[in-house]
Amino acid sequence: MFPQRTQAVRIDVQVGPVYSALRQAAIVTDEESRGIDFQFGEGKLVLDARAAEVGESQVELPIQYDGAPIAVTMDHRFVSDFLRALDPEKPFTIEIENEESAALFLTERRLRLRRHAPGPRPSLTFGVRRCIAAFIIFCFPCFCLLF
Repeated sequence: MFPQRTQAVRIDVQVGPVYSALRQAAIVTDEESRGIDFQFGEGKLVLDARAAEVGESQVELPIQYDGAPIAVTMDHRFVSDFLRALDPEKPFTIEIENEESAALFLTERRLRLRRHAPGPRPSLTFGVRRCIAAFIIFCFPCFCLLF
């Protein structure tokens, strides 16, 4: 069960272009700097990543969003795992309430992220009980919940 997010902004985007842009931005990340800034505003999504010894990357992607600028930092590995499991031609929705809250990723399929201790990486499991999938990605430092 999810809390009511009455102030949340819903942004519809395509899986393929976002996944491609994420992979480009993630090139400069390393073990210490896994966070990528997702900046929404003025009809575009800007993915910004920096690593002290590698450099920085900024990838711009046109999207249909004209609301107030909002930025969240997420661990690119978890976002990539989610997007990789989806059809590149399909849309998904990013729901963001504010810069300090979790971002909620919604799609038509049921998708859950399950974190197995003590392993460092999560594994994806699929179910068919619901029509809408939800994936919670917390702002950096990233931690994903079971639901």
